[in-house]
Amino acid sequence: MQRFVGVRDQSAVRPASNRSDHYQPAASKHAVAVASTLGYAVDAAAGGDYVDALAWLATVESIGDVLPQEYETKRVAWRLAARPRT
Repeated sequence: MQRFVGVRDQSAVRPASNRSDHYQPAASKHAVAVASTLGYAVDAAAGGDYVDALAWLATVESIGDVLPQEYETKRVAWRLAARPRT
């Protein structure tokens, strides 16, 4: 088989329409995105970046979702932790 320099092997490329995530319902994709965003908030807080954690929570709310109660509780704690110490 002859290969040309600079030309990708097209046999390994799958068109986007054949990817499995293409068929995932929008509501399911939304739920995954929200769960990921809440996970980013927890990760940021675990690293001590409470301002970033609060921003991730605001992101969820900005798209119209209501935070689960456990994250409302976390937000209170993160706001206190984010306050400058005097």
